[in-house]
Amino acid sequence: MSRLKKYENATRKYLKMFGLTSWRVNFEWNPSDVNSEGSVFYCREDRNATFTLSRDVKLPDKVIDMIGFHEVLHVLLADLVSMAETTYSERAVSIAEHSIIVSLENFLTEEIKK
Repeated sequence: MSRLKKYENATRKYLKMFGLTSWRVNFEWNPSDVNSEGSVFYCREDRNATFTLSRDVKLPDKVIDMIGFHEVLHVLLADLVSMAETTYSERAVSIAEHSIIVSLENFLTEEIKK
């Protein structure tokens, strides 16, 4: 199974786990100008999301799974982030968003392992 397909399977699993099944999703390799292992680009209003994975980095399956988990958390917080950006700077919101994501990752990955 390709790494992109593993990423898709992991991401779909977490979308379902969080009840985010109304989102239309696509999976692609990262564009060459994106410097990250994985990312998500979404349109909150249309509920469309494109999840991307780095083609250049060879990642173990467990890491691919956690990248999917991380990117799904961005989708989970999409509405809140959108509302916050009307009042606060994009940088401030991004810092707060990632702080929440790291906390959720730390807690939920322990729960998932049980």
